[in-house]
Amino acid sequence: MSKLRIGILGAGHIAHRWMIDARTVQEAQVTCVAARELPRAQAFAERWEIPYAVGGYRALAEHPEVDAIYVATPHSMHCEHALLAISRGKHVLCEKPAAMNAAQLQRMQACAKERGVFWMEAMWTRLFPAILRAKELLAEGLIGELRALRAQFCYDAPFDPASRLYNKELGGGALLDIGCYPIAFALDMFGCAPDQVTGAAHIGDTGVDERNTISLGFPGGGVAMLASAVRVAMPVEAVLYGEAGTLHIPDFYHPDRLLLERDGQTTVVFEQPYAPQGFAFELRHVCECVRAGLLESPRMSHADSMAVMRVMDTLRAQWGIVYPCEEPPCPN
Repeated sequence: MSKLRIGILGAGHIAHRWMIDARTVQEAQVTCVAARELPRAQAFAERWEIPYAVGGYRALAEHPEVDAIYVATPHSMHCEHALLAISRGKHVLCEKPAAMNAAQLQRMQACAKERGVFWMEAMWTRLFPAILRAKELLAEGLIGELRALRAQFCYDAPFDPASRLYNKELGGGALLDIGCYPIAFALDMFGCAPDQVTGAAHIGDTGVDERNTISLGFPGGGVAMLASAVRVAMPVEAVLYGEAGTLHIPDFYHPDRLLLERDGQTTVVFEQPYAPQGFAFELRHVCECVRAGLLESPRMSHADSMAVMRVMDTLRAQWGIVYPCEEPPCPN
């Protein structure tokens, strides 16, 4: 069976990390890379032995040797770049967050359905074996009814007002950059969208949230206590609290094991190392979905992405954060 031919839109840091794993996925072949400046694309292609390099993203979207495009640019440009790929009939794997707000997200999802192409947000946490096993263990009743969970993703990044983390023009802030991970995790574990969303945030000098805490309430009484930050370091972890035990997921951002705490004992109930980055799971999943003729993923569906985005929209409205790149709507 022929391989899915992948084009990479953007030649920055995340694209380099993604390529480490892409070379291990037998079902796919990266055939082209695009950057705004051709020399940068050529250097990337030489580094990773990619057959084609093009300057400008339209050339990638129209390239005959590309079936699907991985959008790896900053999220302030995701809508524009995903729509460009979709309009040329390419399948799309779009880095998280896939858009700046629900309106942009709805537009690209609708366009993908209209053109009959596969579209998925690259929420890689949904595809890690440890996360999939945690879902299974919950369904099997290992810790009984899930009553609460805690998840946090926080790190301390050097302050640079021009960087994508702190620049409001680029959609900076902890919530969009990494807060989407604990939110997506909570919605996945509870299996539905929350009916209560509240949060508190510290807004820094550049007008973006530098750290935040989030409280979600779910139908049936479940609650989630979440946090994200780019100016304070805290353990990256998730904990599921059930009526009959606790499931701890160290480094839930890219986990390789699960710990069961019950009756004063801690037991490793799952352990599966992976190499080297962890992106292979999502790329392999995309290949399987496209081969099956699916237009969206059963693990990170259009509705799943929209539910996460609506939570973030609600929080930003509470905090008074509006990004310049949200309006006017991005062009085709």
